[in-house]
Amino acid sequence: MNKIILHVIILNHWDNILNEVINKYNVKKDIAKQLFIQLLFFGSFNSWIQNNNIIDTEPLKFIEDFQNEIKLIGEIIISKNDKLKKTIEKQKEEKNIKNYNIKGSVCSYFFLNIIFKLYIKIDYK
Repeated sequence: MNKIILHVIILNHWDNILNEVINKYNVKKDIAKQLFIQLLFFGSFNSWIQNNNIIDTEPLKFIEDFQNEIKLIGEIIISKNDKLKKTIEKQKEEKNIKNYNIKGSVCSYFFLNIIFKLYIKIDYK
C-alpha cells in the first residue's frame, strides 16, 4: 500500500479504525488510542498487548502496515540527522542512560524542532 495513503486512510477513518481496535482487542477507547501513540513513538504492538494483558495477539493488517510505515519514517529521519542522533546518544551516555528508544528520541527532537520553528513564525497581531 502507498505509504502516504495509509496516513490519509487512518486520518479520514479514525473513528472506524479506533472502534475496530476496541472491538477486536476488547479494550476501552483510551487503551485503543494508546496503541497508536505507542506506535508513533516507535513502540511495538507486542509491547502494547503485553502492557494491557490482551489475549488476542494478532495485529490487524492496518496496524502492521502503520507500524512498518512509522518504522520506515524513523529510519529516514535518523539517516538524515546523524548529528542529532550523536548529540542524543552523548546526552544519554552522560546521564548513564543505557536502555532507551533512539528512534523515538531522535524523532521527538526532530518534530519538536519543526513545531518550534512554526510557532515562532506565528503572527500575533
